[in-house]
Amino acid sequence: MDFKSFSELREFIRRYNSTSILEIGANKCWQKWETKYSDPLDWVLSNTERNYAVRLMLLASAGNPHRHRDISVETFDSLINAYHSWEHHTISDKRILDKEAEALLSSIQKWEIDNEKIVRNWSFQLSNIFDLEVICTHVTGLFLQRVLAFQNAGFGYPVARIHRTIKFI
Repeated sequence: MDFKSFSELREFIRRYNSTSILEIGANKCWQKWETKYSDPLDWVLSNTERNYAVRLMLLASAGNPHRHRDISVETFDSLINAYHSWEHHTISDKRILDKEAEALLSSIQKWEIDNEKIVRNWSFQLSNIFDLEVICTHVTGLFLQRVLAFQNAGFGYPVARIHRTIKFI
């Protein structure tokens, strides 16, 4: 499956009975949730697949539940793979990644200013190491790590999220 735009993906999904997509997606999510993984990487990959299944179910929820064409498990899996490897995915959008790098650097700098008493005892500051060039070089990995680490985190206060991100880095 090869989609040129997000609307093309959405229209493909809406060809099917939305109830059948919700049923297959819910079963897939349940199977992923029940599975116990010994390797953390396997859990991350499984969780990523579950997240794409949820996104497809959300797209299908705006569709027609009275269509007579049910989606198959194989087609649903192909949609997950197509969505995951789609070249116009958020992670490949350079503008979003540049904004992410700028936001990360400004968050680090603001945290250092707000916690001046703690930072002054450090031999070096994070903002001296993580300048915009370094962050831009690694922003795709940082973006993925942040998404994976916090995709199931509660809403919390924005400051708590910044603290967790800095701690994670």
